Amino acid sequence: MSLLKLQGVTKRFGNLSAVRELDLEVAAGERHAIIGSNGAGKSSLFHMITGRLRPTTGSIYFRGTDITQLAPHKIARMGLARSFQITNIFPHLSVCENVRLGIQAQPPRNVSWWAGRSSVADTARHAMILLERLNLSNSAEALAGTLSYGDQRRLEIGLALALDPVLILLDEPTSGMSLAASHEIVDLLRKIPQEITLLLIEHDIDVVLKLSDRVTVMHQGEILAQGTPTEVERNPRVQQAYFGNAIGSTIGATDDPRG
Repeated sequence: MSLLKLQGVTKRFGNLSAVRELDLEVAAGERHAIIGSNGAGKSSLFHMITGRLRPTTGSIYFRGTDITQLAPHKIARMGLARSFQITNIFPHLSVCENVRLGIQAQPPRNVSWWAGRSSVADTARHAMILLERLNLSNSAEALAGTLSYGDQRRLEIGLALALDPVLILLDEPTSGMSLAASHEIVDLLRKIPQEITLLLIEHDIDVVLKLSDRVTVMHQGEILAQGTPTEVERNPRVQQAYFGNAIGSTIGATDDPRG
């Protein structure tokens, strides 16, 4: 059974259809990338999955439960976390306090992958263990807003992990980064255990190729193609839609509000 399933999902803003009759399935443990040009509907899709937007029509299922009408905080408590295209941290709190807040926001669960097998009662210790996994332990007491942009993005992924998710939605995780910082984020994402599923919007083809098992190409609110990165790159419809450069520079830049 799919971890995440969308059936006939449509989102209209007045006369504009940002997403049209979209069907999508993401299997547990999958690394699934969604690509497409500006206005393709990617961000609207993420907003609907996380409950920030309600579909006009259609249904969304997560872990076998219909979440179409659920509030974002209820969806998050089911094990779905998200990072944003614009860094979304608490800049005036320390790095450690940021992560502690994420851990404290969740109900008691089994010990997370980053906490090891033994029971750890102290939330602060949980936070430090996660920061060590993120290579941020040396900055634990620094204000989050003073971190480099790359480290702030790393911390945001840490906040998502602190929620102990089974699915993380990543919105342009390497956007605006230097090549070196982008490689560090890719390495971090590769280390996330397979039991945590990743669904990402990404414009950088190198990141897509390194991380993804499957790729979905969106075009004008619909799915144009799906498959492995190689299959998508060679798909004639994709090549035609993007003038022979389907998953290169034309699938970049910042999305408009519809995504």
